[in-house]
Amino acid sequence: MLAASSNCSQVIATLLRYGADDRAVDKRRRTALILAAKYADPTSVRMLINAEGGAELLNRGGQCRRTALHEAAARNDAGAGDVVKVLLDRDDIR
Repeated sequence: MLAASSNCSQVIATLLRYGADDRAVDKRRRTALILAAKYADPTSVRMLINAEGGAELLNRGGQCRRTALHEAAARNDAGAGDVVKVLLDRDDIR
């Protein structure tokens, strides 16, 4: 979770390579995908979506039922637009 909220895509890549659970949640039930989207990291978002369980996480929300798309769209900066584009390029997002 720390890597996802800190824009550390290389750390995320290493964790995924060594079998980290991409479906794990924090105490607010947010996944790494939600945090990467919230902190506008399109590289990490792309990696987490393409990970083993990533596709099923696209439409899962955290404690407040906000999905990765909600979190990215709520930001008002250039990086968020890149994340929104990555998420909307998927056919399986609702």
